[in-house]
Amino acid sequence: MPLFWRIIGRTMALTGLIFNSSKYTNVQYPSSDGKTTLGGYLALPPGYNEETTYPTALVWHAWNGMSEEPIYFADLLAEQGYIVLAPDLFRGVSSRSWNIPWNIATVSRTPQSRINADMDAALEYLRESVAINESLLMSGPGFCFGGSQALEFSKRKGVAATISLYGSYIDGFQDPTDDEAWGLLGMFSPVLGIFRGGDDRPIPEQALGFANAMEVRNIEHNITIYDGVGHAFVNPEAHRDGSRQAVAAWDQVVEFMNGVVATGGNQVTRAGIQGNGIVGACQRRPCIAILYWDHAMDPLLHKGHFSHL
Repeated sequence: MPLFWRIIGRTMALTGLIFNSSKYTNVQYPSSDGKTTLGGYLALPPGYNEETTYPTALVWHAWNGMSEEPIYFADLLAEQGYIVLAPDLFRGVSSRSWNIPWNIATVSRTPQSRINADMDAALEYLRESVAINESLLMSGPGFCFGGSQALEFSKRKGVAATISLYGSYIDGFQDPTDDEAWGLLGMFSPVLGIFRGGDDRPIPEQALGFANAMEVRNIEHNITIYDGVGHAFVNPEAHRDGSRQAVAAWDQVVEFMNGVVATGGNQVTRAGIQGNGIVGACQRRPCIAILYWDHAMDPLLHKGHFSHL
């Protein structure tokens, strides 16, 4: 790591802006090359019995790394009967969600190839350690950055379903004829995408373009755009407080996943595009001051983060 980033990192660690993520993990496993110990949070269903197998979900964290968010939703899914693993894709370092410069730098400086390898290591850990039903392995739910990673994992792996919540990088899934870009995504398995009306990354037009491309590729899909919410509106505090949109979106995730399990992972219960207040006009990308303000006010307003990479 360059000296500049070491200095910045130490300064942020002293002020609590970044911190060791180990308090949000409860399992360890080796990286694909065996040189690094990785961490993750494993949640098992009540009455877990290794003599049977269970549907399995990989929960992908947001751009700030491991936090309460993936743990909270992993536990909720475990209560529904899933084996759930939330891998730490940033290898032991977490940040506050509103620590925008660090989070942007982390996402930008972490090679996708390393993330892919760490995802594969997480799957290998599940295969070796718990009784997963791999025919019911789902990529997601993933949140923000993790929403994009849910899609990336499904591009490379045959999964039963993909669940992406406001995944930013769907601009690469606008051309239905680009087989290389799509990879295995949606091949014989459904995709659920939850987005925010008025978002700047991705904008609603990209979400609709994603849906239209899946229609052309004959991918079972459900794209829902929620209006009147912040970017990361499905979060633990909003869900605990009974926020109507957060609860509705999470219920949609659970219903979708349970529907995949009920049909053996071969088809989705409902496909198409839904919206409650779809924003039709392309929104201007906000200035950095607005980003800082929105993230700084989020702990008070509980609406979700405005936008991030």
